Amino acid sequence: MPPVETLGIQGNIMQYQFSIRKITESDLNVYRPFMPENEHYEMHLSAFAEDIESLEFVTELRQNDNNFIITIESEPDFNQLHAAIRNLLNGSYHDKLVVNLGFSKVT
Repeated sequence: MPPVETLGIQGNIMQYQFSIRKITESDLNVYRPFMPENEHYEMHLSAFAEDIESLEFVTELRQNDNNFIITIESEPDFNQLHAAIRNLLNGSYHDKLVVNLGFSKVT
């Protein structure tokens, strides 16, 4: 991929996409025993997007409903991104959001 310029930063920009969904009854288990309130889903999704956008290695975040495209500057940043998303979803969003489709590289 040739170098591109975005947000005044030059380098090999990489983009990854993934999607989130609401928790369903099939997601319930001993660690997630209750369904979250449906009316809070958009609020949790928005807060989740803000948390991703605040990560220092995220150059850009685009969101379309529950689909996210994240721009980072380098391949090593992907490992940090993956760990950060996993920590968010296993932490404060564990009982609110679930990954629908995992990461895939945008070409």
